[in-house]
Amino acid sequence: MRTRFKLLFFYIPIMVTALACGNFGNVVENAVDDAKERAKDAVEQAVKDAIAQALDEVGLPVPEEIDTIEISSGAVSFQTDTSVDNLVLFFRASALAQSLTERQALTSISATSATLVFDGHESGKAIVVQIVMVASSTTNVTIRQEDI
Repeated sequence: MRTRFKLLFFYIPIMVTALACGNFGNVVENAVDDAKERAKDAVEQAVKDAIAQALDEVGLPVPEEIDTIEISSGAVSFQTDTSVDNLVLFFRASALAQSLTERQALTSISATSATLVFDGHESGKAIVVQIVMVASSTTNVTIRQEDI
């Protein structure tokens, strides 16, 4: 009988330790998953903030239906499946909403591309929108400010 109690007292701490370690592993795994999720959220927010800042700098919004976006040297470039005609309508409406004036002499629109120039931005620079269809369902758009 004493042997049974000795074995019982020997195995109980081992079993408790094993259970604790197993639970500890789950706690660590959950903590790592939570940290990954928080890091992902922080990166997504930083990207959204950078895009918002770049859009503020160029002076016009972008359509919601974009596939990729690139921000470089004061310009915003993106790809979309929106047609050239619909993009022209979108940017004209956006410019009108901001009381910008289209510089008709520099406007160029075809079935596969368009260039629009708007004046009246608070920076004193013109906002240039270049739209180029690169495939049947892909259009590149670049928006920038420049002295013209």
